[in-house]
Amino acid sequence: MDQERRHDPRLFCRLPVRLYPKQEPRVIETLTKDLSVGGLRCVSRHHRPAGMPLSVELLLEPGERPLMLTGQVAWSNPISGSEQFDLGVSFQTFPYFAKKRLSAYLDRIALIAAIPASATD
Repeated sequence: MDQERRHDPRLFCRLPVRLYPKQEPRVIETLTKDLSVGGLRCVSRHHRPAGMPLSVELLLEPGERPLMLTGQVAWSNPISGSEQFDLGVSFQTFPYFAKKRLSAYLDRIALIAAIPASATD
């Protein structure tokens, strides 16, 4: 039986994210697939080993400053029928203001997602 190991619920969302692998000049520019206070999932053209440290630049809203976080690759899985990989990234250090800002953003999109489509017509 596959047991969920995440501490924080993930919300499906597409946000611009840049990953800066430590000790590498290459920047991974992509979109999130899902996001939580504890981490994110995104797509990469290159495999990255679990445990690889990263700097994470996450843009929550256009026109606002991106969140700058540190994290590490939690897992990397090939995407079937593709030459790309799903990357799971866990956030490691989290300044208080950044965690508060991310939590508020996730609360807003969770609330919007909970409103039935007929209520917004």
